Amino acid sequence: MVQEEVSDASERPIPPAPPEFVTREQLRQYLNAIGFPVTAGTMNQLCAPARGEGPPIAGFWGARAVYRLEDGIAWARSRLRHKPYQLHPEKIEGAAFNQPATQ
Repeated sequence: MVQEEVSDASERPIPPAPPEFVTREQLRQYLNAIGFPVTAGTMNQLCAPARGEGPPIAGFWGARAVYRLEDGIAWARSRLRHKPYQLHPEKIEGAAFNQPATQ
């Protein structure tokens, strides 16, 4: 096994710059790679016009929506919560904390 040594940092390959615009699937894959575990189904549901909860659309290429990576990352960060579920007690029927205490 031969190990190649790089003597100068200028000899290292420069990683390509991320594209300015990405498709929904490319954005989803990028978000997964940086730690946001969103599935294709969830992304499609959130981006549906009836829901309108997806990342902001930068424009359209033909009929396909395209997104900016930085906008997609900001969108994913905005969806972070401190608790797994943010439930409102008054909306939960039969929850123990909605029942009057009996002694």
